[in-house]
Amino acid sequence: MRTAIFVYESTTVTIKCDDTGLEVVPYGGASSFAPTGDPQSVSPNLYKIVSTSAVSVSSGASSTVVMSNTSDKDKWPDPPPATLPSTMSGTTSQQIWDFFVVPGARSLAS
Repeated sequence: MRTAIFVYESTTVTIKCDDTGLEVVPYGGASSFAPTGDPQSVSPNLYKIVSTSAVSVSSGASSTVVMSNTSDKDKWPDPPPATLPSTMSGTTSQQIWDFFVVPGARSLAS
């Protein structure tokens, strides 16, 4: 399962999941962090979580967009949101799809 968190303003997010060892991975190479189940501060950006079970995300900002997909095989999100966080200016759909590739998952075309 892949979860995308599009954060448009600095806020807090609370991320809960039954999986252990999860990491929240920011777009652009910043350090990942483990979700604690408590509110955690995040800056505007796109964040990725790959899990085997459902992820619950709540945010202190109404502008935060959360998307999930149970398939790890197809390019996703398709399409991405029309507006991206300000830190992602100039980012293409292909770059977002590449960010969400799950190593070892085979596409339906394979």
